[in-house]
Amino acid sequence: MVDNHLNEISSLKDALIQREKEVEELRAKLENFNKTVALVRHETNNPLAVVIGQAQFLTTRIGGLPEDVNRRLKIIEEMSQRMRQTLNILESFKQKPSSDT
Repeated sequence: MVDNHLNEISSLKDALIQREKEVEELRAKLENFNKTVALVRHETNNPLAVVIGQAQFLTTRIGGLPEDVNRRLKIIEEMSQRMRQTLNILESFKQKPSSDT
């Protein structure tokens, strides 16, 4: 009977060790995912800010542009804002690793 309990304890210990390894691997993957999201967001947001700013500048500061040019600038601005919103959604997927395992 004691051997039975020792075997159960040993099996539970092995299972726990395996589970801890899996949790640690998941934490590492989550950390890498979060870093990638931050990098993509940062490296994309900066150029987007320039594109949006330039489109707004051209639309508001330069008068007398043909209507089709104004329309194209508006599309550039709208699509850039859409990309920015997508990046914000991606940012919302970032998670902090849970301390309770």
